[in-house]
Amino acid sequence: MKDFDIRQASVEDLRRANDEITKELSRRLSQEIKAIDVGFGQGSAEADNPMHTFASGAVRSACLDTRYDLLPSGPLRRLSRRYHMGVAIKGYAVDNWMKGLPLGDTFNHIIDHLYLFKDKITGKIPPNNDDDLAGAAWGVFALMFFQDRGDFNQFRDIPGPSPQEQQFLQARGDIRTTNPIMMVGEAPKGSGRPLRRTEPDARD
Repeated sequence: MKDFDIRQASVEDLRRANDEITKELSRRLSQEIKAIDVGFGQGSAEADNPMHTFASGAVRSACLDTRYDLLPSGPLRRLSRRYHMGVAIKGYAVDNWMKGLPLGDTFNHIIDHLYLFKDKITGKIPPNNDDDLAGAAWGVFALMFFQDRGDFNQFRDIPGPSPQEQQFLQARGDIRTTNPIMMVGEAPKGSGRPLRRTEPDARD
């Protein structure tokens, strides 16, 4: 942009100068945003995704690894009722389960619900109004929550292989030598004191 004396500039000169300044600021802002993406978007799917132009002309980074619009509403509605039941019917605090549940206890609840569902549909036990599949899904979601939060090991009550089993597995080169639960990551730094299970627990 060329220099000029603003006192002698016409309205058109001022308008042209304003447009050039706006373009320059937009260019610099775009560079700053890209620099931030490089710094904070390492390994980020969105940072590496190509741009998508919509029919309206709007441009946005394409989200390639998540499709929330494909999630079926029916099962999600049943799952949400399960969360509601824990608060409204059983009287648990909204965030009670987030305090932490033992993995073995949660796993047993999941399996129990699946077997109850199997026994009901095969006629071994009479059906009732308890949505066992939603109960099992609730437990799976809880395990995924703890895994994503990175504090799986704080609630781990499932024993790993004994020294004798480890030696046997190592001898035959079994990939299960490393306990998968121990591979999910430690609690995030700065997360404070270890989370502990408190009563009443959030059994589904």
